[in-house]
Formats: sequence, structure tokens, C-alpha cells
Amino acid sequence: MSEKESLSKLKAKLNSVSTRKWKLNDEEEALIQQIEKLDASYVPAREKFIKEGAAKIQEQCGWTKEELINALGGTVDGKIMPKAFSSKRSYVQLIPLGKDGNIPPEQHIKLFGKK
Repeated sequence: MSEKESLSKLKAKLNSVSTRKWKLNDEEEALIQQIEKLDASYVPAREKFIKEGAAKIQEQCGWTKEELINALGGTVDGKIMPKAFSSKRSYVQLIPLGKDGNIPPEQHIKLFGKK
């Protein structure tokens, strides 16, 4: 095979790869738009959940606050209760899902509530 033939084949292959790349970029953009649209459709349900609070779900499921927090992926740690709170309160830190626990404390979700 001569150098001219191999150069020609390489250019054809590059053209083919470039075409696939553009198609994949278009497909990626379409998927991103679909995900954003679907994610936006959940906004009313999320707002309703936030507005009504987790108390209703807790009541319907018959869970204690600790069970609800565990179901949401959090943990209850009585050792980190601030001194400023009476013994009738609990202090909870939730680490957002998808995190490995190595996040700064200011990004932790803190909940205070009566036991």
C-alpha cells in the first residue's frame, strides 16, 4: 500500500469519526434537554413535599423521625448535639446522596427538632 493510499484511508476514517462525533453530540444535547424537561416536571411535586413537610409522610408511614431520616439516607448522631439545646431536642446532620462523606461541614444539612 502506498503512502497516498494510506493517507486517503486515514482521511476517510477521520471523516467517518467526525460524523459520528457530531451525531453523538446531537444525541447528547437531545438527552440533556429531555432530562431537563422531565426534571422540571417534578418541580410541583417537590414544592408540595417541601410545603407540606416530611411530617405527613412520617405520619402516614408510621415512622419515628429517626426512621424517616434513615430512609432519606441520613443518620442520627446524638454525640454532636450542641450544648445550647435542651435534652428534649435532637441534632441531625444529613450528608446529601451521592456524596462520600468527605464534604465540608457548611454543606451538611442540619435539622433540629424535638424527639
